[in-house]
Amino acid sequence: MRYNAFAIAFSALLSLAIAGTLHAQPEEAGPPEGAFSHDGLFLRFQTGFGLGRMVEKDVGGRDITMSGTAGVFRFQLGGSVFENLIVYGEMGAFSLTDPTIKGEEGYITTTSQSDITLTMSDLGLGACYYFMPVNIYIAASVTLSRDRLEIDDRKGSTDPGAGVYVSIGKEWWISDNWGLGVAVFAYASRMNARESEPFVGRYDVHNTVAGFVFSATYN
Repeated sequence: MRYNAFAIAFSALLSLAIAGTLHAQPEEAGPPEGAFSHDGLFLRFQTGFGLGRMVEKDVGGRDITMSGTAGVFRFQLGGSVFENLIVYGEMGAFSLTDPTIKGEEGYITTTSQSDITLTMSDLGLGACYYFMPVNIYIAASVTLSRDRLEIDDRKGSTDPGAGVYVSIGKEWWISDNWGLGVAVFAYASRMNARESEPFVGRYDVHNTVAGFVFSATYN
């Protein structure tokens, strides 16, 4: 009887000792608040390449087309409205060096030695939503866009026009707040040409670019 009472008392003391030891162990440190989540300040850089085309419509009864490989750069800065939903302002540019020109027939004077650069630049407002925990996002922005064309020492630009930029991407966390990613994008805009060399007259100009970008995002 005494043995049973002793055993029960010993078991109770042992249980209390184990419980006290476990309670005394420090809790495992978790990630800091805001880590691996989309809230607060938002900052994204994108660079990549795509296929671009500018079409100046109905110039003397035919379209003037410039097309080629486009280098891409975009910078976006904003913040979260609530977790996973971001709004931002952005600036971007698409640059086509020595594009292929079709339909000019003397409208744009070039030679095989001409240096030709077509730059499509824009300022925009956009929104981005992340699907978590897979960290895939969709983003869209409306833009105020303009084209600038340089042929040797001649430079001209269009009037500002409206555009849209959309992308779908995937990012991978490399730290608590930084992610690297890749995305596909599409861009389109419409504007009028100015009466200035190398643009002549006033015609509708249509731009399209589509391709891939790599991104670095802080959020």
